[in-house]
Amino acid sequence: MKLLSTAWAYVEGGMGMVTRALRRSAETRGAQVFLGSRVKRVIVKGGKAVGVELDDGRTMYSRVVVSNADIKTSMLGLLDPDALPTQAKKSVESLKNMGVSMKVHLALDGLPRFREGVDMGLASSSIIHIGPSLEYLERAYDESKYGKPSTRPFVSLEFPTVYDATLAPPGKHIASMFVQYTPYRLREGDWDDAKSKYVDVVLDTVQEYAPNIRDKIVNTHAYSPKDLERVIGIRGGNIHHIDVTLAQSFGNRPLPGWGYTTPVDGYYLCGASTYPGGGV
Repeated sequence: MKLLSTAWAYVEGGMGMVTRALRRSAETRGAQVFLGSRVKRVIVKGGKAVGVELDDGRTMYSRVVVSNADIKTSMLGLLDPDALPTQAKKSVESLKNMGVSMKVHLALDGLPRFREGVDMGLASSSIIHIGPSLEYLERAYDESKYGKPSTRPFVSLEFPTVYDATLAPPGKHIASMFVQYTPYRLREGDWDDAKSKYVDVVLDTVQEYAPNIRDKIVNTHAYSPKDLERVIGIRGGNIHHIDVTLAQSFGNRPLPGWGYTTPVDGYYLCGASTYPGGGV
């Protein structure tokens, strides 16, 4: 277990407060925000993006269209099949985007006790990485390559309520765990059946360092890669939209020569699919 004494930067009230602030800022500058309005397709006329059609049938026209969805959704899901050149379509299809991470949230009756020799104050106010060695990480990743979740997963654990008491009732806490490696496609079974059992594997791993963690749990909520795809809408459940590899980074992200543009005039990309990638 490794403790990083500097934790993540936290926003009081949770990350949803960031999007609310962005919305307020945009609206003060004249933007209109339509919540719960799913985009069905990008309207392309004469090779140029001119607006969007919503699921409810409404259409909205604009000078440009900017998509924050993952690149495969943006280019393969929102455009009509004939709107994208054949080679560009093949290039997008070839991008690697299968997610390998899971998120586990715990509602706790109090902070857990860490094993002897671990500074309780430091542990509860730090990012806790459970990945003792390179061999440990290599084995964890190697299993995922063959469709098996890591028997001994890498876990990044934190307690946001140590910094932000607004997230839980007095005396209560929450824990957030980023878990790797959990392949999107399982060799056996599916995530809907496997998720609850795998959460036990994650808790077993944490319990080696925080022996009474299970005694403190009031509720558990986990997101598998499949859940991330269903709930958030990112294909493959990849939190970075596409893999962060040398072949898909820097000037190659999302594809060589694209930058934030696309082959469709007036249609632009932003978000984790583009340089420099995700990580908020």
